[in-house]
Amino acid sequence: MLLVDARAFNKILANIEANRWKEKFVIGYLLDPLVQKFVNQFTVEKWSTKTLAAKMGISKSTAVNAKEYEAFSVLVQNRLYRRASEDENSTIRSNTEKLLMELGNNLVTQRYFGPFIAGRLTDTVLRDVLKVTETRKDSTEYEAVALLIRAREVSQNPV
Repeated sequence: MLLVDARAFNKILANIEANRWKEKFVIGYLLDPLVQKFVNQFTVEKWSTKTLAAKMGISKSTAVNAKEYEAFSVLVQNRLYRRASEDENSTIRSNTEKLLMELGNNLVTQRYFGPFIAGRLTDTVLRDVLKVTETRKDSTEYEAVALLIRAREVSQNPV
C-alpha cells in the first residue's frame, strides 16, 4: 500500500495544472498573428488595457467570441504572468500565478475574460448574462464572476 503525503500530492497536482496552463498559453501566444502584431507595443510602451482594446479595434459591438478578444486575452494574461514572474514578492507572484491558473481552468472565465477586461461587459451585465443572482456561491458562474473581477483589478495597471 502506497501512502502519499496530501501536501506533496497537492503540490504535484498544482505543478501539472500549471504546466498545462502554461503550455496552452504559450501555444496561443506563439501562433496567433494578432498577438504577435501587438505584443511589443503593449509590453514595451506599457499600454493600458483600454488602449490595447482601442488599437485592436475592439468596441462595444465586437462579438464576444471574436478573434480580437482571444488575442486581447492572451496579451493581458501574458502581461499578468510576466509581471508576476518578475515580482520580488513571492506572495504576489504565487497569488497571480494561482489566479491565472484558475482563470485558465474555468471555461466560463475563458469565454468572458476578453470582453469583461476590455470593458464591453460591466459587472452588472456579466452577472445578468451568467444569471449569478440565481446561482449558489459555489457555482462555476459565481466563481467566474469573482475571478474576472479580481483579474480586472490586477490587469488595469500597465506597470
